[in-house]
Amino acid sequence: MNVLLTFLMLLLAFSSFGQNKLQTPKIDYVTVDTATGRPIIGWSAADSENVEGFIVKRLIVDGVGVVSGTFNNVAVIERNDVFSWIDNSTDYSTMAKPSQRIEYYCVSSYVTIDGQKYYSLMSEPCSTMLLNVEYNQCSDEYNFLWNSSLNTQVDYYVLHSSQDNSYVKPRFAMVKDTSYVYKFDKFIDLRRFTVECVLKNGFSEFSPIVDFEAEQQIAPKIIEISNVSVNDDGKIELTFNASENKYVSKYFLIRNNVDIGVSDTLAMSFLSVENFLYVDTTADVSVHYNYVLAAVNSCATVFGLSNTAGNIVFVAEKGDGNINNLEWNNISILPQDIDNVDIMRSIDGEEYLTIYSCNAQNTNYSDVLSNIIANREKHLGSFCYQLCLISMHGDTAFSNIACVSREPVIYIPNALNPNSSNSENWTFRPKADFLDDYKLTIYDKRGAIIFSSQDIFDGWDGRNGAGKLYPPDTYVYLIVYRDSMGKKHKLSGFVNLVY
Repeated sequence: MNVLLTFLMLLLAFSSFGQNKLQTPKIDYVTVDTATGRPIIGWSAADSENVEGFIVKRLIVDGVGVVSGTFNNVAVIERNDVFSWIDNSTDYSTMAKPSQRIEYYCVSSYVTIDGQKYYSLMSEPCSTMLLNVEYNQCSDEYNFLWNSSLNTQVDYYVLHSSQDNSYVKPRFAMVKDTSYVYKFDKFIDLRRFTVECVLKNGFSEFSPIVDFEAEQQIAPKIIEISNVSVNDDGKIELTFNASENKYVSKYFLIRNNVDIGVSDTLAMSFLSVENFLYVDTTADVSVHYNYVLAAVNSCATVFGLSNTAGNIVFVAEKGDGNINNLEWNNISILPQDIDNVDIMRSIDGEEYLTIYSCNAQNTNYSDVLSNIIANREKHLGSFCYQLCLISMHGDTAFSNIACVSREPVIYIPNALNPNSSNSENWTFRPKADFLDDYKLTIYDKRGAIIFSSQDIFDGWDGRNGAGKLYPPDTYVYLIVYRDSMGKKHKLSGFVNLVY
């Protein structure tokens, strides 16, 4: 029994020799080689002359044949003058992956006595650093976050950046914390980053290099208002084109009242569209508007604008004499390249017909009505006009409709001569137009009716029903009619029959 007890005590003494006599190594740094991306562990040992070598252990998380989450040997350094090691180990069917996860390391020393290996305690664990980079498209800022080094000698951290494949570039930030937000003066889509941990012991630890590609929110290639026109319902309609773009969160239409400088915002219900027809139901077609289609990104920022396009406001007014004056705003604000401008006119609600064509630089026209009054047609005096704009590609756009109501026009001669050489003098026929319910009556001096007609183009030729001329004399006429407003008018006077 005493022999057995003595043996056990000797065995315990020998087994604890390493822990009692060997000093624990100290990890000076754990870094990642910027060229190869492999972890490098460096350490020191105060009693290195008393040991045979060192054991490097890594926390294994996906290995084979070991308990996941435990430190296991990945290297045995059989020399006491080697104090660094590059981890290329494939033990346990796994390798260190410092660019994907944080790798943890410990180091111990060993010595062999009578064929028995004795180990020191494991050093305090140290780890690689893993840098995470995010880019905020809204603020144009980079967000950096990395894990704290487990090394007790940490002094500060340095962030480095490269715009090419270089591994060493000037630093752009020195911080004490493990996170940082930075905005570069110039946007470059592809940058390389690494974080350096500067240690008080004179060493530095580097994270794996991160190749990071930032995306700016770029506006759609196409945002356009391709047409502005007034439809048959008297509403302004616009045609939009917007190319597909993943950054667009919505579109809205800015409508500016040019006359008073007030803008409205109208929401759109599409993200990408070709030839989308939008009807502005709240617009007044007699008001000049400028429209702009705006693209909004996920940052709630307008980052793309279309061309400015406006409607044509057409104005028609009565001028001096038998003239209707027409004016419209400059058509340069239209989206199309206008090749021709047709002025169309409708009389008394009839079909619109082109009465004049001009180029895009014109902004006015005078419609002389004398030929209308002179022709043998009856008109009520309602004139409506509209511009038809024709682009170089054959597309059309229309202005608003502008109307003018003319007062009745009556020219009354004071005599007639059935024997005149000029046929215009053979009858007494007032030239009248733009009226309704017309009636002409001729009386002799006794007040007897000698002629009556409701045909505006029918005149008195100075004869009775048998075709015989009345004697030369002064006769009385009475003209009764209604204007375009339905008001009844009477005109009376004298006409001389001579021959």
